[in-house]
Amino acid sequence: MRNRVLSVFFLLLALPLHAQDFSRPDVTDLTTELVMELHVGISSAVNIGESDLGQRRYIPITGGTFEGKGIKGEVLAGGADWQLTRPDGVLEIHAIYSIRTDDGDVIAVDNKGIALSLPADATSGSPARRYTRTTPKFHAPVGKYDWLNKRVFTGTITPVPQEAKVIIRVFEVQ
Repeated sequence: MRNRVLSVFFLLLALPLHAQDFSRPDVTDLTTELVMELHVGISSAVNIGESDLGQRRYIPITGGTFEGKGIKGEVLAGGADWQLTRPDGVLEIHAIYSIRTDDGDVIAVDNKGIALSLPADATSGSPARRYTRTTPKFHAPVGKYDWLNKRVFTGTITPVPQEAKVIIRVFEVQ
């Protein structure tokens, strides 16, 4: 009986929290700024198969180009996008690759994220769409591009299957 009373008590405590507006007037909204766009060549996926956490595969990165805020150059071949399709249908993305700036600096990129299909919403009229968001982390040498080591970024990935590439857009969170 005591456990039941405690359960009801905690349930009642939680109810008003869900009904309240969570906006906070003293908190500044986050904004983003597009700082880089990468056109990354890819080859066919290599299927690893069913594993302990789901279906695994990787997609080799074959090269490409990038340009952004005070930076441009090439995407180096040899990296890969390691993927896990979880039992709930969410695709976990973990791409590890390097880029070389037009002035010769090599920067390692470690980009993690998720992708999933969102159903159409009959109420709002929005169509079904693909949700893909990542959090790229850069490892640049000290110098001109080390600002990449000192920021938080988020990104999107847009497949371009007819050209065997993806377009990655990187936004600085401000």
